[in-house]
Amino acid sequence: MADPASLQVFSHDILPKTSEWHFRDSIEIPRDLGQYCKTNSAIEFKQDGQDVSFCVLVSAGCSHIAAVEVYPLDKSIKVTSFHSKDGLKPKWTVTHHGREGEFPTSQSTSRYDTDHMDGGITEDGEAVLLVYRPRGGATVAYLVNADGFTLRKPPSDTALRYSTPNGSLSEDSEYLFYTRDGTPWGKSGEAKVVEAYSIRHLARMRAVTFAFGDGQHLRNTCLHRPLRVRGTIYMGINTSDFGGEGIGRGSPPLIVSSDKKLHWNFDEIDIMRSGSNISISPDDSSMFYIGADSAMLYHWDLRNPSLKPLGSVRLPGVEYSQYRKWVIHGKETSIKDAIAEQTHAVRFSSNSKVITVVTLNNKELVINALLAFNLQVIFHEKVAHPLRPSLSGLPEPNPLPQWTQLLPLRIGFNDDTGLTIFAMYPADITRTPNGLLRLWGVSGILISLPKALEKIKMVEDYFDSSADRLLKLVKAVDNKEVNPVCRFGWKPGVVDRNDPDAFELEHGQLPNPTSLEQMWQQDFYEKVFAQPGSSVRMNSSPELWRFFLPQLFSFTYPWNQAQRVSVFGVVMKNEYHLIVIGPSPISPEQTVIRALYATDIKISGDGKEQIELYKSYPNFFLRVSYLGDRPGGYSGAPMPIPRWTIISPHFLEEDAWYDTFIIHRGAHVTMPSNWSQTPNPALMSTANYYAYFKPYTFVVQDNANYGHRDRSAYVLPKYLLWREYGLRGLRKGNPNDIFFGGGRFADSVGSYLQIYKDQTYDDTNPLYPGIFALACNADHRAQKTQHVDAFFRRLHQDDRCLLENSHAVSHTLPLACRTRPIATLSFMRHVALFQFKVNNIGPVAVKNGATQSKVARYDGKWGVFYHSLGDLKNMIQNVWKNLYGIQAEPNSSHVTLPLPGFCSFTHKLYRPPPVSASPFNDRDDSFWEFVRATMPTTEDDKFPRWEVWIHSAVKKSGRGPSSPFTRLVEEILDMKDRETQLSFLRVIWLEKLLAWKMRTFGLWLYLTRTALPMLVLFSVHLTIAVLLTAGGDYDTKRIPGSIILLAVVEALVACFVLSVKLRQLYRVPQLFFGSFFNYIDATAVSLGLTTFFLVVSKKAPSRSFLGFSTLLIWIASILMLRIYRPLGMLLLLLTETFQEVFSFLALLFFIILGFAFVPFLLLRNLNIDQPTDNPFSTFPLAFGQMLNFISSDYGALEPYQSSSTSIRTLRALYIVIITIFFLNTLIAMLNLKIKRADKNAENLYHLQMASLQVEIELGLLSASERSRRDWFPEWFSYSMTETEKRVWNDYLEKNPLKWTEENSFGEDKDHAPLVPVEQPPKTQVDARSTTTAGQSSSTVSRRNTKLSEPLPQSGGGSVEVGQQQETIPISASQTPTASSFSSTRPTPNPAPPPQGNDSEPLLQSQSPPEASTPAPPQNSKPTSATEHPCKICAQPGHLCTSCRLVAYCSKEHQKQDWKAHKKDCKGKGKV
Repeated sequence: MADPASLQVFSHDILPKTSEWHFRDSIEIPRDLGQYCKTNSAIEFKQDGQDVSFCVLVSAGCSHIAAVEVYPLDKSIKVTSFHSKDGLKPKWTVTHHGREGEFPTSQSTSRYDTDHMDGGITEDGEAVLLVYRPRGGATVAYLVNADGFTLRKPPSDTALRYSTPNGSLSEDSEYLFYTRDGTPWGKSGEAKVVEAYSIRHLARMRAVTFAFGDGQHLRNTCLHRPLRVRGTIYMGINTSDFGGEGIGRGSPPLIVSSDKKLHWNFDEIDIMRSGSNISISPDDSSMFYIGADSAMLYHWDLRNPSLKPLGSVRLPGVEYSQYRKWVIHGKETSIKDAIAEQTHAVRFSSNSKVITVVTLNNKELVINALLAFNLQVIFHEKVAHPLRPSLSGLPEPNPLPQWTQLLPLRIGFNDDTGLTIFAMYPADITRTPNGLLRLWGVSGILISLPKALEKIKMVEDYFDSSADRLLKLVKAVDNKEVNPVCRFGWKPGVVDRNDPDAFELEHGQLPNPTSLEQMWQQDFYEKVFAQPGSSVRMNSSPELWRFFLPQLFSFTYPWNQAQRVSVFGVVMKNEYHLIVIGPSPISPEQTVIRALYATDIKISGDGKEQIELYKSYPNFFLRVSYLGDRPGGYSGAPMPIPRWTIISPHFLEEDAWYDTFIIHRGAHVTMPSNWSQTPNPALMSTANYYAYFKPYTFVVQDNANYGHRDRSAYVLPKYLLWREYGLRGLRKGNPNDIFFGGGRFADSVGSYLQIYKDQTYDDTNPLYPGIFALACNADHRAQKTQHVDAFFRRLHQDDRCLLENSHAVSHTLPLACRTRPIATLSFMRHVALFQFKVNNIGPVAVKNGATQSKVARYDGKWGVFYHSLGDLKNMIQNVWKNLYGIQAEPNSSHVTLPLPGFCSFTHKLYRPPPVSASPFNDRDDSFWEFVRATMPTTEDDKFPRWEVWIHSAVKKSGRGPSSPFTRLVEEILDMKDRETQLSFLRVIWLEKLLAWKMRTFGLWLYLTRTALPMLVLFSVHLTIAVLLTAGGDYDTKRIPGSIILLAVVEALVACFVLSVKLRQLYRVPQLFFGSFFNYIDATAVSLGLTTFFLVVSKKAPSRSFLGFSTLLIWIASILMLRIYRPLGMLLLLLTETFQEVFSFLALLFFIILGFAFVPFLLLRNLNIDQPTDNPFSTFPLAFGQMLNFISSDYGALEPYQSSSTSIRTLRALYIVIITIFFLNTLIAMLNLKIKRADKNAENLYHLQMASLQVEIELGLLSASERSRRDWFPEWFSYSMTETEKRVWNDYLEKNPLKWTEENSFGEDKDHAPLVPVEQPPKTQVDARSTTTAGQSSSTVSRRNTKLSEPLPQSGGGSVEVGQQQETIPISASQTPTASSFSSTRPTPNPAPPPQGNDSEPLLQSQSPPEASTPAPPQNSKPTSATEHPCKICAQPGHLCTSCRLVAYCSKEHQKQDWKAHKKDCKGKGKV
């Protein structure tokens, strides 16, 4: 709570008290006054029987306020300017008396017609812009200053009746932004023009037009802060339906930018209700939204936008409403609590690294400063402002029994008064006899907090420039220009040497610990070294605290000298850690612990590490360096050294990657007592570890204390935690797993990991753009599938997880298809009918400048003419749709593919790394290869970095344009199995997407850029051939100039077709060479170029060349029409048949070739009357005759049959072998192959169209065309008729996937026991977790123990447990705490997630035991449970926990019988 003395409160009457004021509408309760008293809006009063309009204009920084009074009857306007410096005092006052007719009014006015007034005042208070429209009159505008009024033409469109919008003030208070209707262009049906007018001279400084929609559904829009004339303008468009399907009513709004970089739908935003709570950072990288009445701050990364918020945090200290359940008329209803109206102000630092949110209601002011990177709270302060002006020494007004609280209007920041709040306050309130409220004047209240703004600026400077200061400091230290504040030395083995101090002080002095720091030291020591019940427990004394947890340094923040931050060292057996502890800004009783450094145990005895602390005001930095030769061995990756970091308990973007090594070193540790501990209790108790788990898992703290971990910078540590703790049952079995990797502790905390929040796809990291992508790359290189399967399982089971990760999943889907094709196919089927819809309003076109106002023309001859043309156009469109359009079926549903950006070319997509040639061991795997490949190299780095080539190879694969659609189709076409290819293309949404793409732009582009040029090439070539072969003197004919000109045209057309083919060859070489038609096209192009060169060289082409070349070019032109379905399917039928019998034809060719040797050798030199007529004199002639024999034409053998037995034998053999056997076999094969190809003709056509579409998008389009959002939308929506749904469901039922059946179990099945039991145990569970006051408790499901499950023991050994455990009610916050580091720590109890209807109920023996189960000796055998015969093998087993009707001896037998047992089991019990 801030010091009340820092508040400065000033008051002044802004509406005089001389007479009684009453509202135009009847107001009986004071709460309704807030609906009328708004800044920049007219308040209608009545005074002495005449109407009066009152308005308050406040500058953006609250440095100046203008009060405006308008008396329409007297035609007078009074403007008074107040400045906030040195109190709320009048600066100048001017009054304007209007001329006759200056306030024109209409005689016909309705009760709904009101006065309108808006405007703005500059930050220096020198100029006021006033836009006023009296009731029933026209709009006028005034420029007001101390010299008087200047009448000006109002802003465009504000002169129209009923359409006067309120102007939005810019962030510098120099301009007013107005939004009006404009004239749409192109395919858009609606346009909004945003215009910025100067407050000083009412000149239009900027205009931007946004065109969108179809014009039939008018959309509400709003502008988002900050508004800048020279910056980007952001507009939000409401896309919700007002009727129809329920899923369309919640369509997320669309936000677009004037620079065309942002065009995205954002969920969880209500732009109509609280659009003013949206703020965008000055660097256009982040967007923040404050939920209405929820105190939630949501964050999106605009460079990698996602549908759901990237991160969210509840603003500390801000009041929020909750839903409570009430029973009304016998029905349970949820009703939201009512809270006081809140006003929010958002401020960004100069580098957009710090965001400050100021929340004000009628009771208090709350200031929260957060890191924009992860929403970690770094400054928090509450200020209770006075409810009565008398609390600040102001004169006591009359008693106010009914309205005793201020009405806040604006929050601003300025250098004169600091953080400033302007509010209104009634001077006095009375009531009439009928109960209506009356006012006696209104006072303006100015609350100034100059010290609060000073603290905010200190916070901003501390974090904005820390990275720059660190870079400068590193250079200065390398050049030996600065000296450290303190320097310490550390050598391994200090415990054995019995040194007096673990860290040797070489320079500087040690701090004097305060009582609070000593308490921190004691608490952390007891958590790590003296945990009760632990086998590694050590004694606790101040001497041991100072030795094993020495305090090295302490400092205070510039904005809060009372808060100390301390640096401690943690001494283990062979290593040490450095941590920093600081108080939480939210609650001083809570602390935030951050690990600064974790040393590697691979330090030689002669080596030494040097710890240095430097100061670069206002920051302190840590530098750890190694003196001596570093050893060559390491596990996973070498620890980065020298280590530079800022000393602070705050988590910055620069240090996100270091959490990977903290988690790696936290897997296990050797305690000073020589006992091994799993995991490392020192590192586990830091926020570097528990920030990756759900809040309240290890500490009773909200994530506001340490921020979220959903940025792409945290991909590596999240994946490492997932691999170590989140995949129980999927890790390789290891007898030492109890020590190295987690044991049962890993099983218990695995379900609390927030691994499956992979919302962004950062293409700047080729190896790990996201968690899902990293899992695909790691599994592909290691030839495994466990991580990809686990991620796909979660996407199948959690719809919200799918929507949250939709952006990353969309761009990772091609990579997953290469790694796990069948799982990808199962996922694609899963999202086919996903209940989600984004109303597509079309692409938003943006252009600079304004269009004319959209005014309806209903009178005059031109108006009638335009109206008639519109009716004629609509009639033609309706007739065309009825004749050729797709007839809509009743009950058709519209769905949206939940894969945003699937068609767009906005991100780079990479192929997976090559498969490893050798298997990995337990200490080295693909993950650490990726880490080493991306680690920066230093001069002291002596480790080989051969892994860099992996990074280079993957990065190289991302060159060139690609979209998830094109890359996925390429992966499908690369598959060797034809049935799998066709299964992918049978997915209904992919089939509809292909058809839509081809119908929208693919067909037109293919015909105009490929088919039409080939047809022109044929026409020109045919013309040249006809002209050259005309007449009889062909050989001696002189080539005329017209033919040469035609040859040039043919060459140009051929070059154009060649350029298209070369582009396709460069973009998609594999598809290009795999297409038979491209070879024909290349032949046609080469023939056209050959003709050109022959004609230009004055050499007439031969007649045979012209004839056959014309034939080939004509065939190429005909084949271009394969894009049409009938011809395409026929050509596919022929090509598929030819490919099937090609090998047989080749064999037949060589056999006929062998037959040709017989007549050639027998008859080539025979003497006959006319030797020139011998058809077998040469081998080609003999081979030609053998081909003629196929048609049973043996006339060439007639002269020789009577005289040669060999010839007769040849004829007989040829007839038997070739004619009878081979030809009949060929006919039978053709019949079978044609029938087979005919069945798959339609699917093969889709396969060909998919390949053709990829060639079109990658080879025919330019970069500007790929950015067209009407061709490549972010969201693809399609309709499904009832017939299509029935056909699709039948297909899924007849063609199930084995992967789907094998993975139809809950993700938590392999994590934590969730099976209820009936028999209570005799032992109780020890639950040590603390519960927050006021937090409701919940009961966790009963749990069983797993047979032969090892319990974690720090000293070694394992036990086996077979007893069932008791279920006890546990509080909702009863999760593993930071104090639970011993081997007997309590197991966390997550609430069981819902399990699908088709999931298998777990066996009782599949659940791990509770942590506090008494441990029998190591060699004891598990106690047998009640034995029942197994249904499969009759061996002793366990009952099914769902129905308890049958028993199984193992999980394998249960899965084997699940299909038969599922019908009887479902509905018998709950899993």
